[in-house]
Amino acid sequence: MLPDFTKLLLSSFFSCFPWKRFFSIVLSLLLSLGIYGCTRPPLPEQSIVLNALALQLELTDGAIAISLGSKPKNLAQVMRYRLGAQDGILLEDNKKQILRLTGRCDLKLEGDREKLDRPFVLFLKRSQKGNWLLALPIHSIGSNTLSWITFPLTVYN
Repeated sequence: MLPDFTKLLLSSFFSCFPWKRFFSIVLSLLLSLGIYGCTRPPLPEQSIVLNALALQLELTDGAIAISLGSKPKNLAQVMRYRLGAQDGILLEDNKKQILRLTGRCDLKLEGDREKLDRPFVLFLKRSQKGNWLLALPIHSIGSNTLSWITFPLTVYN
């Protein structure tokens, strides 16, 4: 039976250079922490995203109706969505984060058989209680600051 040369070579290599063993352990720990730090925040449940899309659609429809001097009709219903990207936006205090979701959603208009495929951008924020809120950016006239207004989302189980 022949001796295992790989074990012999590795043990002699690390015994001659003990600092390399320490360096390899530290490097592997740093890499694992770096990978852990790159993980994404958890996504909200599907019902939360659907409710947020429906609420954003309702608010947009209401704002357009008010600007035109008519009543909001709320004719569209969100059927499903496909998530494209997700990233976070840090607020001014660098502590609170708003989750930005982009993708496409299928809308069904009242009285129409076909679904419309439309892109969306959705901003969600966690409340102090842990619930998700719909966040809409507000641009101040004459100022470069960006403010946010939030709306609670109702969840039906």
